[in-house]
Amino acid sequence: MSAAGDRAATANGAAGDPGASAPPAGEHISALIAAGRRVGAKQLTWGTAGNVSVRLADGRFAISGSGHRLDELESASIVACDIASEAWEGSCRPSVETAMHRGIYAARPDAGAVLHSSAFHTTLVACSAIELETAASTDTLYYLRRIARLPFLVPGSPELARAVAEAAREHDAILLGNHGSVVVGRDLAAAVNVAEALELMCRMLVARTQGFPLLPIPEEQREGALHRMDE
Repeated sequence: MSAAGDRAATANGAAGDPGASAPPAGEHISALIAAGRRVGAKQLTWGTAGNVSVRLADGRFAISGSGHRLDELESASIVACDIASEAWEGSCRPSVETAMHRGIYAARPDAGAVLHSSAFHTTLVACSAIELETAASTDTLYYLRRIARLPFLVPGSPELARAVAEAAREHDAILLGNHGSVVVGRDLAAAVNVAEALELMCRMLVARTQGFPLLPIPEEQREGALHRMDE
């Protein structure tokens, strides 16, 4: 979208409504920018794919803008959106997946951050019928104890937003068929940790399809291992 189009869209959104809320606080902007840099450094996404958001204290969330690289975010590429409505405020349009983030925050009061990314091995597994194995290592066992898998749904569609919000009620990591992943965390650092663990697991699973003799943690020892790591 052109700069003029962005300005027109903003004028018709929350920014043009009387009594619109203030933009996200500086600390939230800084946290989103830092998270985007980390996502890029860890190669969890590419190009302008992916979106990241953080819950604000006023019934809103701040999200990366449409068409902006996560590893190049700046203040002008972050948009504030209502959780209870479709109102938004910013100098650019919010991500096309904003409804998905909104649905997660509405369904999960404990969710402080959401990251939708397309790391290579994670997306490769999401494009396959490979069986998931969260007990591949202690790290994957710990971070991926609540994982779901969804079939392909059109990106940015209401159907995808509804399906992800429903899955997020009981899961912190969700594989999106032929698309990528969505992870939920108490904060941005936690969300990125889950995305990294998901990519680690998927790299292991791809190696298994190539003949690597992956040996998961024995089932009878998993509960004890989790208990120890939770201490």
